Amino acid sequence: TLEPRYSLAWRNIGLCQLQQQNFEPAQAALKSCLEINAGDAPAWLGLANTWKRQDKPEKAIAYLQRAIEVRPDYAVAHHNLGVCLRLTGQPGQAIEHYQTALRLGLKRPELYQNLGNALVDMGEFEPAVEAYREAIARAPDSPELKQLLTAAEEKKQRRVEKSLEQDCLDPDIDNSWSGLPDPEFAQLLRHARGLHAAGHLEEAEQLYRRLEQTGAERETVLRSLMELYLAARRPEAAVEVLTALAREVPDTLYYFGRLAVLLEGLG
Repeated sequence: TLEPRYSLAWRNIGLCQLQQQNFEPAQAALKSCLEINAGDAPAWLGLANTWKRQDKPEKAIAYLQRAIEVRPDYAVAHHNLGVCLRLTGQPGQAIEHYQTALRLGLKRPELYQNLGNALVDMGEFEPAVEAYREAIARAPDSPELKQLLTAAEEKKQRRVEKSLEQDCLDPDIDNSWSGLPDPEFAQLLRHARGLHAAGHLEEAEQLYRRLEQTGAERETVLRSLMELYLAARRPEAAVEVLTALAREVPDTLYYFGRLAVLLEGLG
């Protein structure tokens, strides 16, 4: 009342209304704050949460992206954006934002749990197990986390067993293909994916790189390499591969988008 353009007061009113689940008044107050100060990242985050808490994550995404635009190092916004992306069926992009939040110093158990969930969605069970273990280290009494870890370990083991049954995985791969002239591309690719799925990332990387040199199915091979580097938490290597994909694959913005997110996370 005393100062109608006191943006911080509008923001705090909005956050108090949000805490009481009065969503429309919260949105009105937060929008008043942003009309005065469009650079208020917590207000953008609060506005996103008015939709997220109504189970409408698709409406929250744009506001979270705006919060990150005005404050790129806003770890909580990256975490929340990851949650909303996963809820809308985009676990790959969610993982990138979770990893950015971790690089920015956010080490909450729920962040590691959400990262693990998204990795499981992507079938990346080895790094999911690591994420759940990090979460348990910070919340050792959580029965939910222990259940998630057990489930991920079982899925990882079933993946290994299935790969073995399909003869896609040979633990003695080191030089097993070196003497074969012109090996079948599809067989080698299947072999590399079996190694990748089983968590043998170094061996899989070597085989993907060999396949890349053949020039066949280049987008498929590079995309597999990209996912491997993301799973291995090697964002710089993923940037190198994504740069090649963005330049070489015509008529797509997908790789440019993923590249931009990674570069932003790396500063």
